[in-house]
Amino acid sequence: MAEVDNFLDELAVQMPLSTSERERIRALWPEAERAADECERHMPTIGWLSFRKRYRAFMDICQRLDRLQTDGSIDDEQAQLALTLLRRRSRSYRKAENMFAARARGYSLGQRQQLPLTAQQLIKAMQFPLQGSPDQNEE
Repeated sequence: MAEVDNFLDELAVQMPLSTSERERIRALWPEAERAADECERHMPTIGWLSFRKRYRAFMDICQRLDRLQTDGSIDDEQAQLALTLLRRRSRSYRKAENMFAARARGYSLGQRQQLPLTAQQLIKAMQFPLQGSPDQNEE
């Protein structure tokens, strides 16, 4: 439980957490941690400055998390928490996610809809505007 306590302490520095929010994260933690462990064990290599391998690694992780959601092992919140855990502890995962994020900024709605659900939810959390949307044209 020390890892969840450290995580909550780090999160509390960035944003205030109510007691109920802390307890909700604690409840989500065990399954999210198992999912992150599984993803980390099966993560493909990212190569050396290889966009394709890094993108593929990120997609593989998202597809694995989607399968865990489909079989009922985790829910969508736990999938996003698993990504956060991977981000904290895996340099390779961070590189893969950063490569995905750099590309995802330019995705259209159609391209986003083709992505694994976990990747779609991450894009929404990052709040990237859609390419060609009125919000983007105003910039």
